[in-house]
Amino acid sequence: MEKYTLKSAMLFLKPYISAYKKQFIAFYVGWLAETVISVLFPKLFGRMLDEMIYQKDIAAFFKISGVAIFLSLFSGALFYWIYAQHHYLIVMFAFQMKMDIFRKFFRMRPADLKKMKTGEVMAVMQDYPAECVHFLIRGVIHQINHFIILAALMLFSFQIHFIAGLMMVVLSGVCGGITIFAGKRSKEASIRQKEQYGEYIGWLYEMIENFLSIRLLSMQKKVKAKFDASSSKMFRQRNRMNLAQAISEQAIKGLFLLSQLSIFAVSVYLIQEKIITIGTFTVLLTYFSMMAQKITLINQSWNDAQSRIGTIRKIQEFMSYSDETDSGALQMEHCRGQVEINNLCFSYGSERIFDNFSLHIRPGEKVAITGDSGCGKSTLAELLIGMVKADSGEVKIDGNAVGEYSLKSLRDEIGMMFQDAFVMDGSLKENLLLAYQKASDKQLKDVISAVGLEQYVKEWPDGMDTKIGDILSGGQKQRLALAQLCLRRPGLIILDEPTSALDAAEEERMISKCMGLFIDKTMIMITHSSRVEAMCDKCVRIGGENEKGIQT
Repeated sequence: MEKYTLKSAMLFLKPYISAYKKQFIAFYVGWLAETVISVLFPKLFGRMLDEMIYQKDIAAFFKISGVAIFLSLFSGALFYWIYAQHHYLIVMFAFQMKMDIFRKFFRMRPADLKKMKTGEVMAVMQDYPAECVHFLIRGVIHQINHFIILAALMLFSFQIHFIAGLMMVVLSGVCGGITIFAGKRSKEASIRQKEQYGEYIGWLYEMIENFLSIRLLSMQKKVKAKFDASSSKMFRQRNRMNLAQAISEQAIKGLFLLSQLSIFAVSVYLIQEKIITIGTFTVLLTYFSMMAQKITLINQSWNDAQSRIGTIRKIQEFMSYSDETDSGALQMEHCRGQVEINNLCFSYGSERIFDNFSLHIRPGEKVAITGDSGCGKSTLAELLIGMVKADSGEVKIDGNAVGEYSLKSLRDEIGMMFQDAFVMDGSLKENLLLAYQKASDKQLKDVISAVGLEQYVKEWPDGMDTKIGDILSGGQKQRLALAQLCLRRPGLIILDEPTSALDAAEEERMISKCMGLFIDKTMIMITHSSRVEAMCDKCVRIGGENEKGIQT
């Protein structure tokens, strides 16, 4: 996106505004009523002074005082109404946007997700939606009311005297020019700062996640240097943004001081000439003070809105990524596990991964896939489950191209087990039910026993209901993943480096356990281990001089 403006941001937010238009209208009407009352108060006060000083009418003074008290009480009730709508919008509007971002996360093409840093995705999901609400309320709704009250103040000033009104018009125009100039610089700095912030959060998340490796490799100084450099870079961008705002605010304050002196001098002259009363003089000074306040708020709100445009842009960029397409109509049922790959060609950008690669696996066969890091072993798994598509060639399961199957049915019939097994923050039972929600307690106990977790579960205080987030070892996590596969009973099983964190004895036990549990299933084991290779029916090496694969 080359140019991102206030209009672009509003067009993106329009569907969310429409969903909560009643609340936005209620908030705006309440705030507009509060604005009107704030303009009326000085006139009432000026009228009270004139009744006391010139007319000596105590009854009229008390009547106007009663109106002022009533408006003050009404204003208090109105304030409660306004902020009830305000808090509702902040919570619900942000929640709706978070839900849409979360759903988009699950629809996105895996290839696009892999390009993004974890911290950047988290910032888009958690931090940025609330910024959009503040942009609308502070940067749009409040701005509209500020301009309405500014126009009303100018109109009333012209009614008092032409010179007073003219001075307010000129002052507003000059301050507006300063605001727009500073706002442009603030927006540019904000967009750069948001981009840097996303990269920084992603990097920081990775550092925290891998803190132990950093200490073992004595990388603290290098990481600290990167942290300092990134923080300094963001600090400079934030400084540029704040400097633009500070310059505009101080320039406007200077103008106000000069203008206030001018208004005071003009007002004194008009009183001496008996053109205006002391009450009107008070109203004029109050209006000028209010105008100064509103112009300052307009300046701040404009700069604030420009700084948040960068946030909205990042959300829109995230939401504009392509969804994963699911054009397959064929439903895979009871996968036999026959794999045929013929003349496969695949590239990541300019990097060629497969060039006329072929591989045939018979149902029930156990195959080890080996090769150097980066040769395409995990990519082969991604091709089989439809996460990426081949540039050319055939990738078939049970005689049909992978793309002909619906993604859900394909992934229901293919089970994957990774090096880092996924463990949800919950109980063992909850984690097992992720694989098969209808599983009975007996089925759960059977798979726990089958994978060798039974002895541990007996020692845990709450058995299957024990929270396991922080108590599982690497081997126990792998057994949990294996138990989930047992519940699903897929026809084709892919193990992606599942034993790399295990010692030799545990590795052999784990693979033997897998083969015993899935004796009639096709298994593809992506591995660097010669022990795993030796336990398989066939070994296929990817890469090297023979890119078609070496089968042994």
